[in-house]
Amino acid sequence: MPRKRVLDPKIWTDDKFIELNSDEKLLFIGMMNHADDRGIHKNNPKVLKIEIFPADPDIDFNYVEDMVKKLLHKELLLMSEDKKLLRYVNWDVYQKIQHKSPSKYEDDDGNIIIPFLYYYNNGTIKELYND
Repeated sequence: MPRKRVLDPKIWTDDKFIELNSDEKLLFIGMMNHADDRGIHKNNPKVLKIEIFPADPDIDFNYVEDMVKKLLHKELLLMSEDKKLLRYVNWDVYQKIQHKSPSKYEDDDGNIIIPFLYYYNNGTIKELYND
């Protein structure tokens, strides 16, 4: 379910964010509305297209997939080992959520139970990242 989010103004001067084009920035910000309270979203270009660019005929599923790859390459997002989920790298920096809803991807102690990796266009993995 979409959520109201407050965007921290520091995002506009983030070194990685400023290197994105306008569509990539919109995707990155738009995903925040649809991610869970731990910054996790399904890795599905069709879903992302429908959620964030529903009436834009110039943006297709392949373009969304390419934009996601760039966000991964820029280390703004992480990908789960099975490649089905995406997670924001600096979620807690840019989103201060007072009453987090539990994620279906965390245990009873609030720890994320799915490993997320830095992923690059050539398929290499930089390091394992998890809470």
